[in-house]
Amino acid sequence: MKVGIVTHPLGNNYGGLMQAYALQQSLKRLGHDAWIFQKCITSRKRVFLRRIRNFTYSLFRKFYVSQKDKYILSRHMLYFSNTYICPKTPKLSSDKSRIKYVAKHDFDALIVGSDQVWRPLYVGDVEYYFLSFLNKTKIKRISYAASFGVDKWEFSTEQTEACRSLLKQFDAVSVREDSGLSLCEKYLGCNAELVLDPTFLLEKDDYIRIIMNENQASCDGELFCYFLDQSSDVKEIINVVEKSTNLSSFSCMPKKTLYSEMNSKNKSDFTYPPVSQWLRSFFDAKMILTDSFHGCVFSIIFNKPFWVVANKKRGGARFESLLNMFGLQDRIIKPGEIESIQLNKIIDWDKVDSAKNIWKDRSLNFLISALS
Repeated sequence: MKVGIVTHPLGNNYGGLMQAYALQQSLKRLGHDAWIFQKCITSRKRVFLRRIRNFTYSLFRKFYVSQKDKYILSRHMLYFSNTYICPKTPKLSSDKSRIKYVAKHDFDALIVGSDQVWRPLYVGDVEYYFLSFLNKTKIKRISYAASFGVDKWEFSTEQTEACRSLLKQFDAVSVREDSGLSLCEKYLGCNAELVLDPTFLLEKDDYIRIIMNENQASCDGELFCYFLDQSSDVKEIINVVEKSTNLSSFSCMPKKTLYSEMNSKNKSDFTYPPVSQWLRSFFDAKMILTDSFHGCVFSIIFNKPFWVVANKKRGGARFESLLNMFGLQDRIIKPGEIESIQLNKIIDWDKVDSAKNIWKDRSLNFLISALS
């Protein structure tokens, strides 16, 4: 069966890239011809406004990041996307072009997922992720591990009505968080199934294979600190854990993020490290500190002790649901509590892996049934 995966644009997001890669690989292993369905996020109007902005900045010698610079900063992410996440459709910019492409290339199904594809705050045109562009085209419509990100309803009245109607056309619906089950039922009139994030559908060895293929060097450190949002609380937590465990911390993010500090000599400081280096960080670490959902996921996949600072701004419900699945609710650190945490507390990985295998079977069975 030819299947299109409708997900977030493949950008500078390690978790976003890995979930797209994992779902595509899983579908291929089930015998399907799986394609990443790409959306063009730059309209003609936005291109025109960007050119005006850049021209204005150049006149007044203010800072802006050129497209060339953006390519330099993202080159490792682009390499992974172009090498490992294939095939992909062209970037389609209109509903007309999407419907035409689906029909011309004989797609049998479209799968929406994973990650926070159903969070209006993140995606803008949320109806797109309910396959609004298909109109009445006859094709299988499935959601796999779609996430609202939060446990409260963020849709407007108009979005709720539109998405409720669109979801009625789906053949199978699954979500990634248990809170998503109640949101679907209460606001969208739909009974959904709970499944794993697609990154769990692959095994640790699948990710190690990427590390080996890229000849990725070992990491310089033992305490992997993967934080999407830095704060004084985060720095305090890192300092306390370093002192308590005698582990040296390391990161896998750009050294600098404030683009106004960029100049011709320090561009490499703003570059995202390779995906293989990010994976190697989990492989090498003796302990992991993170505020990232996929930071938690890959800590579990690699069986590494971890502590998570739940990032409520990015969607706290995601962490609670994930950790509940594996009985790891006690791995959450709240600011101000780090001194009382037993950092040497052991995780029963046999129990965790057993739960993971049960959920993996359920999740794969959902895909098999939905695509049959």
